Parts: sequence; C-alpha cells; structure tokens
Amino acid sequence: MNVFLWGLIACKNTTSTSEHSPDAENGSVETVYDYSETSTAEIVYPDENSAITCLNADFKAGEADDSFLLVDQDSDYGHFSNIQDALDYTQHDANISTVFVCPGTYEERVSINTQVNLIGVSGAQETIIDRSSLDSEGSALYVKESSHVEGFTLTGAYALNTCFYGGGIYAGGLGEEGQRYTITIQNNIITGNDACAVGGIYASGFSNSSDSLIEIRNNLISDNISHKNAAGITVSCDRTGEVVVKNNDIVGNVALGDTGTGGFEHTGSASTASCSSSVVNNNFYGNTSSVAEAMIDNIATGNLNTSYNNFFANNGASSDDTNFYNGTESLFVDPQYKDENLLTLSEDSPCHNSGNPNEEFINTDGTRNTIGAYGGPNGDW
Repeated sequence: MNVFLWGLIACKNTTSTSEHSPDAENGSVETVYDYSETSTAEIVYPDENSAITCLNADFKAGEADDSFLLVDQDSDYGHFSNIQDALDYTQHDANISTVFVCPGTYEERVSINTQVNLIGVSGAQETIIDRSSLDSEGSALYVKESSHVEGFTLTGAYALNTCFYGGGIYAGGLGEEGQRYTITIQNNIITGNDACAVGGIYASGFSNSSDSLIEIRNNLISDNISHKNAAGITVSCDRTGEVVVKNNDIVGNVALGDTGTGGFEHTGSASTASCSSSVVNNNFYGNTSSVAEAMIDNIATGNLNTSYNNFFANNGASSDDTNFYNGTESLFVDPQYKDENLLTLSEDSPCHNSGNPNEEFINTDGTRNTIGAYGGPNGDW
C-alpha cells in the first residue's frame, strides 16, 4: 500500500488504534497507534509542494514511494519523528524495505524485529542514537532480523545493575529453522558504550538457523568498555553461523573484570563448533585488557581465520602486540592516524594498500586494499 494511505493499523502492546481517512489534508498529523497510555506514535503527511532535503529528492505527497519510510525529528517532512516508531510500523507493511533517518540525535532504544534496512541518510557523524539519557539499561541497537545498518553513531549504553551483551549493537536472535539470515553492519561509529559484556558489538548469530551471515565492515569501534568478554567485538559460537569482520578500526577499547580482551574475542562452548569467523584488514590500536589478550583471543572450538590485520600499542596482561592469536600476514606498525576521532590515515600511513590483495577487497579507486575502516569496496564514507 502507499505509505500515505494507512488504513486501520493494529499493533501488539497498544492501548488503542485510530483510522486515517485518505482525505486528510496535506501537512496534517494523525495518531497511528498508541504504545502506552502516555506515548503516541504519529505520522506526518508532507506538504505536496515541499521537497525532503534530507533525501535530496522531490518527495511529494502525491508521488510517495511505498517501499520506504522517513524519520525526521526536526521537520514536518518525515513519516515519523523517532526511529523505533517507524521500525514498529514496518511489522504491518511487508512492502517497506528501508527506513531512512535524517540527521539528528535520537535519544531512544532501537530494535529491528523485521526484515528491514536502517540507513542514516547523512552518515554516522550526523545521525546519532544516544542511550545516555534513558532510564533503562541495554544496547543502543538490537538487530534481531536480516538487515543492513549503515550511517549511525551508536553511543551512551551503560550497565549499572543489569548484565547485557553488546553496548553498541547486539546482532542475532533465535531465528527460524530453514531460514537464511543476513546482517550487515557498515559505516557506523560505535563509541562510548559501557556494557557488562562486550562494549562494542556482540555477534551471536541465530540459534535455530545454521545458515546465517553477519558482516561487520568499515566501522569505527572505539573507546568502549566491557566488564567481561571483548570490549570491541565478541563473536559467540554458542549460536551457529558465519561472521566476517573486515576493514574496521578497533581502537582504545578497555576490557575490565576477570575475563575479556580489548579487541576481538571468539568464544563459545565445546559442543557448538559449527560457527566460522574471518577477521581481515582491521586496525587494532590502543586496546587494553587487565587479564587477557589485548587484541584477539580464540577461546572457541569453531573456525577462526585472521589475516592482514595491523596491531599497534595494545596492552594485555598476558601478551604484547606480537604474542597472541594474530593469524597470517600481520603488520605491527603505527597506523599514523591524522584524526583522533574519525581515525583517518595520514598520507604516509603504512596501512595504505597493505590489506588482502584479492580482488574482493580492492579499494574504491581500484588499488589494493587499505587496512582500516576507509579501505575496501565500502570504504568511501
């Protein structure tokens, strides 16, 4: 259906529903459904003569594309003013494949529960999901279905009384037998999260599906804290599937407590050996752990393949940069960042054109892969 012709909408966990008439005036606001007695989701009908500048396109009320929704908190041009309302609506319309989000700071907990892509239109520097002001603890983003997530800063998750996994992102779920799941986490900044377990990204896979792929590529994962498991990224082999971690900068993450690495951890029980992880073309810089490896730790029985990663200035209780599970073709050089926040490389960085030389990893300009978040076919952001 056209996204402006809503009809009657039913939503679980609602207290009431309302019906929109197709004859509503342009620019009007209608209640779609209530989340609680005090919280109401609203949809805005854009003025037919106004362009949505966030998308750089003429998106008029009479010419709506029913395949996506737009979230815009600062104008009257978005369908919703917060992200979760838009994602919840996609459960009622299978035609919607993408939720686009305009620039802004969204102080909310976000959970993807249907197969839909979530895209920050103006990129991670301008589109921020910040949990720091919320009363509840938990991840900034839960991805429980197949999805492509791109263009966000995910920050502000904290753990005081609740032990949860994945301060920035929790990726995975139960799943259904026989169904393939694909999650892509790309071009995001995951920073400033404090979690009981895994400050940055926790990739669990789908326990009821042996056919799943989680790709974590071209992200900045920095300054996260974990009180067990890796502070940067943890892959759990307690659930089946494949995880690929490529062309990320994993920097300044701190693992506290009595377990956990600063950078990456491959974990799981001996009875679940079917998962497979690949870690390639990443920078590990300035990560610390009080009890374990500072960079990569393989404590699972699944397959872990690491290659063409760079390690520098990491500090762990049981290793230095060269004494751990570092794989093949590793570098141990200063990446020479020219920007401490965006982690862009200087022109003289030895990471340029030092990644995996295979064609699938080439840079956007056709040259050999550059190690870090700005290398490879998705590094132009």
